[in-house]
Amino acid sequence: MVTIGLPVFNGERHLREAMDSLLAQSFRNFELIVSDNASTDSTAEIIAEYLAVDSRIKYVRQAENIGATANFLYTLKQAKTDLFMWASHDDIWATNWLEVLTDSILPTDIGVRGELIIIYSSGEIVARRTLPNYRRFNFARFFLGNETNFRSHYIYSLFNREKLMATDIGPLGLDYYPDAIFSYCLLEQGALRSVEGTHIRYRYHDQNLGNYYSKRWKGWRKNVYRIHPLRYYIDHIRYSRRTLTKACIFLLIPVKHVYAQSSFYLRGLREVITGKRVI
Repeated sequence: MVTIGLPVFNGERHLREAMDSLLAQSFRNFELIVSDNASTDSTAEIIAEYLAVDSRIKYVRQAENIGATANFLYTLKQAKTDLFMWASHDDIWATNWLEVLTDSILPTDIGVRGELIIIYSSGEIVARRTLPNYRRFNFARFFLGNETNFRSHYIYSLFNREKLMATDIGPLGLDYYPDAIFSYCLLEQGALRSVEGTHIRYRYHDQNLGNYYSKRWKGWRKNVYRIHPLRYYIDHIRYSRRTLTKACIFLLIPVKHVYAQSSFYLRGLREVITGKRVI
């Protein structure tokens, strides 16, 4: 059995699409825990419609807004099954997502996921990404990866719940790039793999969590820091458990920064020349 944790706040715009795709999964042995973070729109009414027709849904409405991170973690703490995944209220999953991933996850994995298809709110496809595979303890390669490979999206894997619970959840409380640093920490417990044959449609808009956390670093800060403030690098060292890993990441910071800065400016140049946003 699988538990799906769906934290939501004011999700009325896209929630039905997300719910429909989750409840239509060909693998049907799952429970869906929805934690409503005191929404002020019609989120509760929408969920009530689904509760009336599908017993796999468990709905909790928080008495007050507890924050995105706490709501995210609340769904995990309610899970009891061996396998767990988080779901965003504005994404869309292929109907075979759970079927493929439950067949693919190995004892050496902490998490597996399918292809990432990036869409705008309109549904237009703007990019497709197959995330790199990372062996356990493959910290240096993960750290050096370019942000355009979207490795932070491993947070939306199907997880071995026991290993996930053993991972340091501290990075999820950070105010900058928490999903990337948490995904980095996942490698302490097992491999992260991307498999063929299924996908998730990730809706790219100004209100999703990635943009929410990075919006304060727009403008001159983004030009100076590339997309990372200094503490992004420090946090990788801070959440590395082994002294050798800490030393390795410290030595790789200049390499990472120069590479990331160059990549950022080249992407910016492409946008100026083509007039199209590069994702």
